[in-house]
Amino acid sequence: MILGHLEIANHVHISASTTVTRSITEPGTYTGMFPIDTNKQWEKNAVSLRQLHALRDRIRSIEQTLEKNNPPS
Repeated sequence: MILGHLEIANHVHISASTTVTRSITEPGTYTGMFPIDTNKQWEKNAVSLRQLHALRDRIRSIEQTLEKNNPPS
């Protein structure tokens, strides 16, 4: 589903059931879908998902610091 007047670059592949809400300017394959939920909860989930990669990196960094400071006995 493509919502609104958006621009889609050449050589873009969009997976089935993906909702496109913004223009796609880079070639590639795009996939995105959330289960149905209240709009308020969906918005919270979307924000959390966007931050998930950075959060994972922060956790890895913390774990590495802990390992350096507390080596196994």
